[in-house]
Amino acid sequence: VYREAAWLFARHDATSRFSEWPSLHADLKQLAAAATPHARLRVFERLMRNYKVFQR
Repeated sequence: VYREAAWLFARHDATSRFSEWPSLHADLKQLAAAATPHARLRVFERLMRNYKVFQR
């Protein structure tokens, strides 16, 4: 997921003044570090709700 998101942002979001990449990068790292399935699900739900790249 991280590599695909990085590629997508490099292609489509690099020219935007309001890039979501810095906060998405931090959240993806948090998703990878989540200790329990419940914690991972909470991070995943937040990603789906907060980032337009996942809403397309």
